Amino acid sequence: MIDKMIKELSILDFRDVEGYIYFCLENSETKKKFLTEEHHILPSKVFLKYSNLTENKWNSVHLSHENHYIAHSILHNSCDNISFASAWGAMNYMNVENGRITNPENILGKELYSKLREKRNREISNHKNSEIILEDGSISTIGKEAGKKISAKRLQIDIKTGKTMASIHNTKSAESRKKRYLDEKGNITSISLRASKKAETTMNEVIILNDGSESTIRKELTKKKAITDLNKSRRFRLLNIYNKSEDVLLRKELMDLHQGLLKSSKDNFLGKHHRSKSNLIKRGLEYLQGTYVEEIF
Repeated sequence: MIDKMIKELSILDFRDVEGYIYFCLENSETKKKFLTEEHHILPSKVFLKYSNLTENKWNSVHLSHENHYIAHSILHNSCDNISFASAWGAMNYMNVENGRITNPENILGKELYSKLREKRNREISNHKNSEIILEDGSISTIGKEAGKKISAKRLQIDIKTGKTMASIHNTKSAESRKKRYLDEKGNITSISLRASKKAETTMNEVIILNDGSESTIRKELTKKKAITDLNKSRRFRLLNIYNKSEDVLLRKELMDLHQGLLKSSKDNFLGKHHRSKSNLIKRGLEYLQGTYVEEIF
């Protein structure tokens, strides 16, 4: 049984595994609310027999948030195992979001962090693309079948509430983001509050433009939005050289009608050339032959 479990770990270097166990035992500390996390020394996904930590206390340690992340990093680095890769990837997102760690790259160092991230992406991709034979004899992949199951589950209706599982999940997720907790500095916060502060800091970050001048992300986004709004409000007179028809349209309405209209003019109207005319007929847009626009300022 143990041999089978060890084989399932796909250990790359036994010395790293020994180092992992030593790290867990050496950095174990007394349980502290909000400051430590309980950790399975023998991973529960593989060693199910020892996953109950109440019955197998020897398999449990309490680690600081940073040491818990380091432990999972060592484990991910020492084995080719999809569950270890997934757990490590999830910690990089969730533990930053909930404030348990701040910058994974600083904890591990840029080189090791990049190596583990590439390893995780490769293992996830290989796992998803692994071929399986279905009951009807057809061949599929783990990724495709998992996607089908997730989609079907999200569309299931909960009998008690009458809502889809997707709707219930979204509600719980929103509640989780609002839930208050203590961050590493002892301040009361929530995932939503931390995300807002992070976004605010990012928006006010100073950047250097191509012309060498300084600006902020917020200022540049504001400029971009102003240009977009201006484009949306631009008005054009739609004319036709073959008759006296005239209409006034917004930029989006012109684009929906025919994207080539924005570049058209009295000297270069739609359908002027044989190829352009044939294209209009082919698309059922013969009525646009001879049309061009003039912007109204």
